[in-house]
Amino acid sequence: MTALPAPILSKLAQELATIRAETASLEDLVSAGAASLGPAGMMEAQKLDHILQSLDGLTTLLANLSQGTSFEQAVAALPLAQMVHRLADMPPGNPEGFAHRTIKLVDPELF
Repeated sequence: MTALPAPILSKLAQELATIRAETASLEDLVSAGAASLGPAGMMEAQKLDHILQSLDGLTTLLANLSQGTSFEQAVAALPLAQMVHRLADMPPGNPEGFAHRTIKLVDPELF
């Protein structure tokens, strides 16, 4: 597997940051709609927060990799424990080693 050059990783991080900003702009709309559905709607709306946190983590990961941080160190520095768990055993030279993992949406980390 060929490593991606730092400028490409940096550009990908910028793209994710843009997507995150656009997604965050939907928070008020989602909250308003969810509030009208009561507690169940508000619980569903928390998925948007999880998406935003995941985008933050992936942006940070790519930015760190673009600066020469090793894959292992970049993953270990992620703030989301479940993302660290999903990515930690993905060997950088063997992405197929990650194929057996399933991605499951878990309860968001609320601060």
